[in-house]
Amino acid sequence: MYRRRDVVTHLKERGLLLSPAIERAFLSVDLEAFLPQDLRPLAYANAPIPYSTRFRDTILPSPAILAALLQLLDLEPGRPVGVYRAAGGYPAAVIAHIVPDARIVVAEPEEDLRTDAMKNLSQAGLLDRVNVVPAFEGERFARILVLGGGRAPGEFMAHVANLGFVVSRGLAAEGLAFRKRVRSGDAELDLNVEEMPAGGGGGETRAASWARLLARDELIEHAWEGRVLSPADGNSANAIEETFRAGPLDSKAHMLNARQVAARRAFHAAYIVQHVGVLQDAADLYERSLALFPNSEGHTFLGWVHSFTGDLDRAVAECEKAIDVDPTFGNPYNDIGAYFIELERYGDAIPWLKKALASERYCCYFYAHTNLGRVYMLQGRQELARKHFEEALKVNPGYEPAREMLRRINSGIDYVA
Repeated sequence: MYRRRDVVTHLKERGLLLSPAIERAFLSVDLEAFLPQDLRPLAYANAPIPYSTRFRDTILPSPAILAALLQLLDLEPGRPVGVYRAAGGYPAAVIAHIVPDARIVVAEPEEDLRTDAMKNLSQAGLLDRVNVVPAFEGERFARILVLGGGRAPGEFMAHVANLGFVVSRGLAAEGLAFRKRVRSGDAELDLNVEEMPAGGGGGETRAASWARLLARDELIEHAWEGRVLSPADGNSANAIEETFRAGPLDSKAHMLNARQVAARRAFHAAYIVQHVGVLQDAADLYERSLALFPNSEGHTFLGWVHSFTGDLDRAVAECEKAIDVDPTFGNPYNDIGAYFIELERYGDAIPWLKKALASERYCCYFYAHTNLGRVYMLQGRQELARKHFEEALKVNPGYEPAREMLRRINSGIDYVA
């Protein structure tokens, strides 16, 4: 799993962290100490993470987004800074390291979160530098950072000094960009920041937009919070529900504790990241899910990520771990069979695929039937292959790969893996 320096290196390599002062602050502040014990395995994931086991409305932005917000704040020595929503106190601690002589006030309207932030900042030796209050009152700031709660920048302008500004994120409904609202005398100016800064990354990095990162992070935040606010949210939530059904992390069948909820939702975050194609980050999140609570789903999907990188030996090893955790889960048996097909070990694939078909907990028996049919076609056993393709279509009449294999058999077309 990523550690502190890994995250900083990643941000620098992609041109997302340009400020030496922010780099030093990220390296100086231990995020793990600002998380509750049950959530500490999530520290330094390259994704948004919860800072409270309440989950809803308590999500810390990903390192990339937090770095962007801090850079947009353009912090200046000695000038007061306001932070709206405590995020466990971590962002305020980072700011305190960037501008050691600045007065910092955190407005956290919820008492339990305020108490957590104060405790964390006290343990970090920063409570004399950071004041945590229910709301901003009577003071004006050079900069205000808004970290959550659905509040618009304009709601904070009464607390902004002349030529100061508020920085926040715009969500999908508002336009995926960073928002900056500046006070100039009696006037206020709204700015949207959409493009990546020029930095040390390659051409792909320079061409990428902040909107892509913001969109990804918004999906992950919804997963952590258990919200379904868009078709994309619904698609991933349905896939997760199906994957965990009847298992230990089935939230409809069991009352999950905080670590189990975190393990399930870290898996959900990994699934989203995997489907946008960032495999290393997805593997890291699956590993964090496993660190929170051992689950066969996490091992199986981590194996799937390894298979995409061409490491089929590691993919098989993860599936074997999945079976050790829960022998009733069908996916790893099928996946081992599929990996052996890729390795052209067709005979070795057959018993694993049969175990998938015999498993108690498997949403997708049609996969195993189709894979067995593929093996039998490769072995020239056409009638056995036909039987399994037909069984696959009984389970899922719309499964096109099985239908295509039947067409090949009926047309006398050979199949080559």
